[in-house]
Amino acid sequence: MDGTVNFYRPWGHYKKGFGNKYGEYWLGLENLYQLTHKRKFELKVDLQDFEGVSVYARYTSFSVESEADGYKLNVSGFINGGAGEREQKI
Repeated sequence: MDGTVNFYRPWGHYKKGFGNKYGEYWLGLENLYQLTHKRKFELKVDLQDFEGVSVYARYTSFSVESEADGYKLNVSGFINGGAGEREQKI
């Protein structure tokens, strides 16, 4: 949001989370797994370019797998809000 939180951190921080929930914040991979592995969730990604143009991408299904599975991100059911969809190989 404003650059006050350094996101260059060791793996453990990404697992547990860091930052201030009222500003720049990373919830943590383990928390995302715990939240998403038992119930169905949607994901909306809001984007804004340097000219202030806003778009979004929405997915009807979103989950994060366990640490044993490398916290793999699962998204499906793309709904275009102007952002378009690009296939990513991770």
